Amino acid sequence: MNNAAPKLMETNALRLTSALLIAFALAFFVYYGIDTMSDPIFAIDFSPYYVAGQLLAEGRASELIPLPAEGLMTSSSPPFLANFQRYFFPDSKSATGWIYLPGYAWLFRPLAGLEFPVAARLWLLINALLSIGAVALIAWARPWQGDECYGRWRLAWIVFFGLTFQPVLDNMWHGNISALILVVFCLSYLLLRRGHNGLAGLALGLIVMLKFYPALIVLYFVWRRNWAYVAGALLGAAAIGVLSWLTVGAESLIRYADLIVAELEAGGVAAFNNQSLTGFLLHALTQGDVNGWEDVTVPLAVTVLRYAAILVLVGSPALAAAVTLE
Repeated sequence: MNNAAPKLMETNALRLTSALLIAFALAFFVYYGIDTMSDPIFAIDFSPYYVAGQLLAEGRASELIPLPAEGLMTSSSPPFLANFQRYFFPDSKSATGWIYLPGYAWLFRPLAGLEFPVAARLWLLINALLSIGAVALIAWARPWQGDECYGRWRLAWIVFFGLTFQPVLDNMWHGNISALILVVFCLSYLLLRRGHNGLAGLALGLIVMLKFYPALIVLYFVWRRNWAYVAGALLGAAAIGVLSWLTVGAESLIRYADLIVAELEAGGVAAFNNQSLTGFLLHALTQGDVNGWEDVTVPLAVTVLRYAAILVLVGSPALAAAVTLE
């Protein structure tokens, strides 16, 4: 009897299933990306990014900061509203404005010379490549040490879950900036795994001013007393602040801060899925929310529970497994 036969069969089965998983994931990912371009609201989140790049190209960076009467989360500013009405909702009285620090608008400056439909499709391609890059970084950060066949099978599942994960697909559909945040987060993790704590923190610091969740990771490293990582994160965030200052000047940045304070004082609202820093402050401090695009009042207890659950989700795996994120 050939004792090697069962092992060979197992090896071939693992290779086959790995290849099928990866092929399905890639085919589904590509099909979704192509199909989503026909959706009526394809790249709707990309609209303010595109306009922000145009404003920089035209030397009108100060218009990235909305006027006090407009508020922060929506805008009736002509550049933003005109693009929104032309490509999405012609009768709309307001559009999504630029809500991030002005320094981030430089990401979209290279797309400003293109027509919006072309720029949106190019941004879709960039988002797709960033998503694939994030999957690659995760696999690279945790190399397999065992049997090579099982390593291929493990890689196949990483690719499968990464490229069929609904938030990743929704990001491509809406043209959001989340894939960029994801790939930088994964790069930070890879650098951390390689022992480059300062560089890892620097990478994360470049995105903490975009979304709320990466800031939670910094709190973890404060608890771990990994001061090189914390210093790197502060340096990265400071770099975005300096770039924003150079882009619009100190006066406009002060106006941006005043707008945030005014929204909080007025009890403004943010979409239920808005997790920018400004959105987080509006959720947490004003009890304002948008559900089904109608303003609703969210009890304070619900807001506290929402963010407590996030902290538990971030911290419990490390505590339960008695391991560190490093």
